[in-house]
Amino acid sequence: MDLLELTLSHNKGLWFGVLVSKEKHLVASGFSRRKPQLKSHLLEYSRRISRRDPEVGNSSLVYELTKLFDGKKSQGRFTFEIGPLTPFQEKVHGVLMTIPVGRVTTYGHIARFLGSGPRAVGNAVGANPWPLFVPCHRVVPSSRLAGSYSMNGAPSSASSLVKRGILEREGVKFVDNQVVPPSIWQPRGP
Repeated sequence: MDLLELTLSHNKGLWFGVLVSKEKHLVASGFSRRKPQLKSHLLEYSRRISRRDPEVGNSSLVYELTKLFDGKKSQGRFTFEIGPLTPFQEKVHGVLMTIPVGRVTTYGHIARFLGSGPRAVGNAVGANPWPLFVPCHRVVPSSRLAGSYSMNGAPSSASSLVKRGILEREGVKFVDNQVVPPSIWQPRGP
Protein backbone atom coordinates (compact mmCIF):
# COMPACT_ATOMS: atom_id res chain seq x y z
CA MET A 1 0.00 0.00 0.00
CA ASP A 2 1.18 3.53 -0.76
CA LEU A 3 2.17 6.05 1.85
CA LEU A 4 -0.72 7.07 4.11
CA GLU A 5 -1.66 10.41 5.67
CA LEU A 6 -2.57 10.89 9.34
CA THR A 7 -4.83 13.74 10.47
CA LEU A 8 -5.49 14.45 14.15
CA SER A 9 -7.91 16.97 15.63
CA HIS A 10 -8.91 17.94 19.18
CA ASN A 11 -12.56 18.68 19.93
CA LYS A 12 -14.62 18.70 23.15
CA GLY A 13 -11.91 17.08 25.26
CA LEU A 14 -11.27 14.22 22.83
CA TRP A 15 -8.73 13.54 20.11
CA PHE A 16 -10.01 12.29 16.76
CA GLY A 17 -7.84 10.79 14.04
CA VAL A 18 -8.07 9.36 10.54
CA LEU A 19 -5.63 7.55 8.28
CA VAL A 20 -6.29 8.07 4.59
CA SER A 21 -4.63 6.76 1.45
CA LYS A 22 -3.21 9.06 -1.22
CA GLU A 23 -6.47 8.38 -3.10
CA LYS A 24 -8.29 9.85 -0.05
CA HIS A 25 -9.84 6.50 0.91
CA LEU A 26 -10.47 5.97 4.62
CA VAL A 27 -7.97 3.42 5.95
CA ALA A 28 -8.63 3.69 9.71
CA SER A 29 -10.13 6.02 12.28
CA GLY A 30 -10.23 6.39 16.03
CA PHE A 31 -10.76 8.67 18.97
CA SER A 32 -9.44 8.88 22.51
CA ARG A 33 -9.10 11.17 25.50
CA ARG A 34 -5.34 10.73 25.13
CA LYS A 35 -3.51 11.91 22.03
CA PRO A 36 -0.45 9.62 22.52
CA GLN A 37 -2.60 6.46 22.63
CA LEU A 38 -4.62 7.48 19.56
CA LYS A 39 -1.53 8.44 17.58
CA SER A 40 0.24 5.22 18.60
CA HIS A 41 -2.79 3.14 17.57
CA LEU A 42 -3.00 4.77 14.12
CA LEU A 43 0.80 4.66 13.61
CA GLU A 44 0.82 0.93 14.41
CA TYR A 45 -2.04 0.37 11.96
CA SER A 46 -0.16 2.31 9.27
CA ARG A 47 3.04 0.33 9.85
CA ARG A 48 1.12 -2.94 9.72
CA ILE A 49 -0.47 -2.28 6.33
CA SER A 50 2.00 0.06 4.59
CA ARG A 51 5.17 -0.84 6.52
CA ARG A 52 5.98 2.81 7.24
CA ASP A 53 4.89 5.84 9.18
CA PRO A 54 2.25 8.07 7.62
CA GLU A 55 2.77 11.66 6.54
CA VAL A 56 0.96 14.46 8.34
CA GLY A 57 -2.32 15.13 6.53
CA ASN A 58 -5.26 17.48 6.61
CA SER A 59 -8.20 15.22 5.75
CA SER A 60 -11.73 16.57 6.12
CA LEU A 61 -12.76 13.07 7.22
CA VAL A 62 -11.58 13.92 10.74
CA TYR A 63 -14.35 16.53 10.88
CA GLU A 64 -16.87 13.95 9.63
CA LEU A 65 -15.71 11.72 12.49
CA THR A 66 -16.45 14.44 15.06
CA LYS A 67 -19.90 14.98 13.54
CA LEU A 68 -20.64 11.25 13.85
CA PHE A 69 -19.46 11.36 17.48
CA ASP A 70 -21.96 14.17 18.08
CA GLY A 71 -24.76 11.97 16.71
CA LYS A 72 -25.04 13.91 13.47
CA LYS A 73 -25.26 12.36 10.04
CA SER A 74 -22.11 12.47 7.94
CA GLN A 75 -22.54 14.52 4.79
CA GLY A 76 -19.20 13.45 3.41
CA ARG A 77 -18.70 10.91 0.72
CA PHE A 78 -15.87 8.52 1.34
CA THR A 79 -14.59 5.16 0.27
CA PHE A 80 -13.15 2.58 2.64
CA GLU A 81 -9.71 1.21 1.94
CA ILE A 82 -10.25 -2.44 2.80
CA GLY A 83 -7.15 -3.53 4.67
CA PRO A 84 -6.44 -6.77 6.47
CA LEU A 85 -10.03 -7.89 7.07
CA THR A 86 -11.14 -11.49 6.81
CA PRO A 87 -14.19 -12.37 4.68
CA PHE A 88 -16.15 -12.96 7.91
CA GLN A 89 -15.18 -9.54 9.28
CA GLU A 90 -16.32 -7.98 6.01
CA LYS A 91 -19.72 -9.74 6.38
CA VAL A 92 -20.12 -8.49 9.94
CA HIS A 93 -19.14 -4.95 8.93
CA GLY A 94 -21.70 -5.16 6.12
CA VAL A 95 -24.39 -5.88 8.72
CA LEU A 96 -23.13 -3.02 10.92
CA MET A 97 -23.64 -0.61 8.02
CA THR A 98 -27.34 -1.52 7.90
CA ILE A 99 -28.13 -0.79 11.57
CA PRO A 100 -30.35 2.30 11.52
CA VAL A 101 -29.42 5.44 13.44
CA GLY A 102 -31.29 5.45 16.75
CA ARG A 103 -31.31 1.65 16.99
CA VAL A 104 -28.96 -1.05 18.24
CA THR A 105 -28.63 -4.77 17.77
CA THR A 106 -26.94 -7.51 19.78
CA TYR A 107 -23.98 -9.74 19.03
CA GLY A 108 -26.41 -12.66 19.20
CA HIS A 109 -28.79 -11.17 16.64
CA ILE A 110 -25.93 -10.67 14.17
CA ALA A 111 -24.61 -14.17 14.92
CA ARG A 112 -27.99 -15.79 14.21
CA PHE A 113 -28.35 -13.77 11.01
CA LEU A 114 -24.91 -14.89 9.78
CA GLY A 115 -25.12 -18.44 11.16
CA SER A 116 -22.18 -17.87 13.48
CA GLY A 117 -21.47 -17.48 17.19
CA PRO A 118 -21.73 -14.28 19.25
CA ARG A 119 -18.07 -14.43 20.29
CA ALA A 120 -16.92 -14.58 16.65
CA VAL A 121 -19.16 -11.60 15.90
CA GLY A 122 -17.72 -9.75 18.91
CA ASN A 123 -14.19 -10.35 17.65
CA ALA A 124 -15.14 -9.08 14.18
CA VAL A 125 -16.87 -6.01 15.63
CA GLY A 126 -13.80 -5.34 17.79
CA ALA A 127 -11.56 -5.49 14.71
CA ASN A 128 -13.41 -2.60 13.06
CA PRO A 129 -10.73 -0.16 11.81
CA TRP A 130 -13.33 2.58 11.11
CA PRO A 131 -15.17 3.30 14.40
CA LEU A 132 -18.20 5.57 13.98
CA PHE A 133 -17.93 5.41 10.16
CA VAL A 134 -18.83 1.72 10.49
CA PRO A 135 -21.16 1.88 13.51
CA CYS A 136 -19.75 -0.83 15.76
CA HIS A 137 -21.02 1.23 18.71
CA ARG A 138 -24.57 0.16 17.72
CA VAL A 139 -23.91 -3.41 18.91
CA VAL A 140 -24.65 -4.22 22.54
CA PRO A 141 -24.57 -7.41 24.62
CA SER A 142 -27.76 -9.41 25.17
CA SER A 143 -28.06 -7.74 28.60
CA ARG A 144 -28.92 -4.55 26.64
CA LEU A 145 -26.34 -2.59 28.66
CA ALA A 146 -24.18 -0.27 26.56
CA GLY A 147 -21.19 -2.56 26.96
CA SER A 148 -17.55 -1.62 26.50
CA TYR A 149 -16.07 0.35 23.64
CA SER A 150 -12.48 0.36 22.44
CA MET A 151 -11.12 3.88 22.88
CA ASN A 152 -7.36 3.46 22.71
CA GLY A 153 -6.44 3.36 26.37
CA ALA A 154 -9.65 4.37 28.13
CA PRO A 155 -10.78 2.24 31.08
CA SER A 156 -13.82 0.13 30.20
CA SER A 157 -16.09 2.05 32.60
CA ALA A 158 -15.24 5.35 30.90
CA SER A 159 -15.54 3.84 27.42
CA SER A 160 -18.97 2.45 28.32
CA LEU A 161 -20.16 5.94 29.26
CA VAL A 162 -18.79 7.36 26.01
CA LYS A 163 -20.54 4.62 24.01
CA ARG A 164 -23.82 5.26 25.80
CA GLY A 165 -23.46 8.99 25.13
CA ILE A 166 -22.98 8.39 21.40
CA LEU A 167 -26.02 6.10 21.31
CA GLU A 168 -28.17 8.60 23.21
CA ARG A 169 -27.14 11.41 20.85
CA GLU A 170 -28.27 9.15 18.00
CA GLY A 171 -31.65 8.67 19.67
CA VAL A 172 -31.29 5.29 21.43
CA LYS A 173 -33.35 5.24 24.63
CA PHE A 174 -32.13 3.80 27.94
CA VAL A 175 -34.01 3.01 31.16
CA ASP A 176 -32.04 1.84 34.22
CA ASN A 177 -28.85 1.58 32.11
CA GLN A 178 -30.50 -0.79 29.60
CA VAL A 179 -31.50 -0.10 26.02
CA VAL A 180 -35.31 -0.12 25.85
CA PRO A 181 -36.74 -2.92 23.65
CA PRO A 182 -38.16 -0.57 20.95
CA SER A 183 -34.57 0.55 20.24
CA ILE A 184 -33.48 -3.03 19.44
CA TRP A 185 -33.14 -3.84 15.74
CA GLN A 186 -32.77 -7.30 14.21
CA PRO A 187 -31.04 -7.96 10.89
CA ARG A 188 -33.31 -9.49 8.27
CA GLY A 189 -32.48 -11.56 5.23
CA PRO A 190 -32.97 -10.41 1.66
